[in-house]
Amino acid sequence: MTAEDIEIAASWTGQTGEFAHTLVDVGFLEGADGTYIVHDWYEHNPWAANRAERKKVAQDAANIRWERVRNASSMRDACEPHAQTSGLNSTEVAQAICCTNGWSGRSMIWALKDAIDFQSAQMPEASLEQVGEWLVKVYFDRRASKGDFAGAPQKFFQQALYRPGPNRRGNGKVTVPGDDLLTRTMAQLEAK
Repeated sequence: MTAEDIEIAASWTGQTGEFAHTLVDVGFLEGADGTYIVHDWYEHNPWAANRAERKKVAQDAANIRWERVRNASSMRDACEPHAQTSGLNSTEVAQAICCTNGWSGRSMIWALKDAIDFQSAQMPEASLEQVGEWLVKVYFDRRASKGDFAGAPQKFFQQALYRPGPNRRGNGKVTVPGDDLLTRTMAQLEAK
């Protein structure tokens, strides 16, 4: 900094150069005109003194982070192969379904997993993947019929709104005449 820069920053109204030279005389500043620095600046204020280094490290970290994002495949593309495989447990099926439908969050996955576990006991002939697909279809059917009043998928699965019953909101008239997935799905559709 020059003597003039220092005096302007300090709002000095006296004679030009006098303030800066006094600061050098008392040991507050070091250097000559044009190269003044605060005495022991790095020791007294390392945060401000190391700003350039911090800025570079932060910029490098951000570049690495964003490079990963640019090179990442989309969530749907990354999850698609997993959604197609069979022999998964209910947690893996729930994760794959959530990825496929763009649903996220641990609570959402657990709500769907619990729904798959419950419904798979009601539909023993169906695989976990089929149960999961059936649950998603029932959710989207409800969403189509009720619109915004259908609620979010997490609420739908947590409150077991996919299950027929007299204490469920809606008509509660769904009966299951057969014991296969297609018959149950058709009964659900007819009840709406």
